[in-house]
Amino acid sequence: MPFSARKVISAIKHFFTEKNAVAGVSDAFSVVTVINSFMMVNGLDTPKEGQFAYVHLLMRLGIITGIWVVFDFSYTISSTKEFFRDLRAGLGRYIRHNVYDAIAITYTSLIVLLCIAGSTSLFPLHGGRGLYQGLLLLFPGVCAGILATKVLGKKDEPKT
Repeated sequence: MPFSARKVISAIKHFFTEKNAVAGVSDAFSVVTVINSFMMVNGLDTPKEGQFAYVHLLMRLGIITGIWVVFDFSYTISSTKEFFRDLRAGLGRYIRHNVYDAIAITYTSLIVLLCIAGSTSLFPLHGGRGLYQGLLLLFPGVCAGILATKVLGKKDEPKT
């Protein structure tokens, strides 16, 4: 049998325990956002319109962050400091060694920037179904960009 429940549960535990707080929150936000966007595009949920669509995404991120902080405040603070130390060592290096984290963090960061622009009326962003289609298209774009960075960055890395 190719999939055993024990192996799947072990892989899920490993996926969610080997994270710093920024990556963990970004992973959860990315998964929920992609699933919710799929539901909005396919009519399983009503697409949010106007500024509320962007505020709704920011509220979702706030709720996920709040849950993460409540469960382990000291780990959240220490792992966030460690994350920024890793970034100072080099963004390209971080991406090459933490592909999944880099995808989730980049996707979440781009959505936050979009939400700030959409909720503050800097640009006429209307939300609706087009927003959620865009979020679904953004995810594979981010994946391709991060994977390209990993592949192209490998030849720059010294062999050990």
